[in-house]
Amino acid sequence: MDVYTDNKILSMRILTADIMEKLVDFCTKYQIKFDIHLKNNKLYYRFFIGDSFEPTIYKEQEKYKLYKDYSILKLCMDLSEKFIELIDNMEI
Repeated sequence: MDVYTDNKILSMRILTADIMEKLVDFCTKYQIKFDIHLKNNKLYYRFFIGDSFEPTIYKEQEKYKLYKDYSILKLCMDLSEKFIELIDNMEI
């Protein structure tokens, strides 16, 4: 996991301990590399996931792949909501 930013002060303020813990837990659980970009006050994610979000013909693997895909989307939503909450409560 890497974080890139054009505003180091803002990124230090929103990458709190609980958010960093969530990111580390996600990396550990799913073994997925990803980047977070904070640029021009916008949040971008880039996941290195290969064939995720593509169906397979093997039913046993499909369940896990769907769960992993869902977990990626949930992480994005959770982080976005948390970042919005932190920025709204911040004095800039």
